Amino acid sequence: MNRNNCSEMYLKRILMKRPDAIANIMGSSEYPEIMGNVRFYQTGRGVLAMTEVSGLPTSEDVCMNPVFGYHIHSGNFSIFIK
Repeated sequence: MNRNNCSEMYLKRILMKRPDAIANIMGSSEYPEIMGNVRFYQTGRGVLAMTEVSGLPTSEDVCMNPVFGYHIHSGNFSIFIK
C-alpha cells in the first residue's frame, strides 16, 4: 500500500468518528448569506479542522474571485467572516 492510500485511510477513519468540537460560521452583516461549520477532530498528530462553508461571494471574472480564510480562537465563540 502506498503512502497516499495510507493517508487517505487514516483521514477517512478520523472523519467517521464524532467530532471533538464544532464551531458555527456566520457571515458579518455585510455577508449575511455566509454560513457553515467547522468540525474539530483530535488526532495523534494534532487537530484536524474540517470546514464546510456556503454563501461565499463570487464574481463572473475568475481572476477577480477573492481568497477566503479564517482564524480560530479558543473558547466558546462563533466564527465571523468579513
